[in-house]
Amino acid sequence: IQNAIQKYYGNLYSLDDLINKLEHTTNQKDLDGTDENSAVVKLVNAILQDAVSKNASDIHFEPENNFLRIRYRIDGVLRNIKVLHLELWQGLAVRLKILSELDISKNPNETQDGRISQQIFGKNIDFRVSTHPTLYGDNIVLRILDRTKGIVNLNKLGLKNYQLNNLKELLKKPEGIILLTGPTGCGKTTTLYSIVDHLNQPEINITTIEDPVEIRIEGLNQIEIDSKSSFSG
Repeated sequence: IQNAIQKYYGNLYSLDDLINKLEHTTNQKDLDGTDENSAVVKLVNAILQDAVSKNASDIHFEPENNFLRIRYRIDGVLRNIKVLHLELWQGLAVRLKILSELDISKNPNETQDGRISQQIFGKNIDFRVSTHPTLYGDNIVLRILDRTKGIVNLNKLGLKNYQLNNLKELLKKPEGIILLTGPTGCGKTTTLYSIVDHLNQPEINITTIEDPVEIRIEGLNQIEIDSKSSFSG
């Protein structure tokens, strides 16, 4: 069903078709990241859709000496997806920054953070975007946040029985800190939301401070942080 939706309502070209067109184009308009009808803009849309269809948690755009590497993080592991000519990166980077409402004229040696919100396969998908400079241009990373995914019940997180029992006993205490650590994609955010949802009761006042709010939960006071200025949302 998803393939049919993508075929008839998504991009008119496949990812490989667009890459092939761009790498052999003589039309500079196709490389213009500010032109909504250009091939490079369609390629960005195709990459976002492709990453979501593969259940990726992150998209990495990594410029090297003479090529651009695109990698997805799937099940916590980075996987090489495509290698493109480096000349395509400028248009792709401009398009990603426009979608993220970042400053395309800003000094490339400065980091930036933004956000993209799109409907993909009928779902609301958010992308947290961060840029940082490398020797060969901006490295851009997109974290994929699917707002339609529900909260995982604490009992279904995959914890062993003794771990689950220990956690529930800790959650009964009136004070303290639970620290979650681990690499990207290991389940920190999922676990935190499961814990908060487990504690969410009408007689309890819960306030969260998040950067950003990834899942909205009824009954909570969720505060979104703007690290560049002050609290927002």
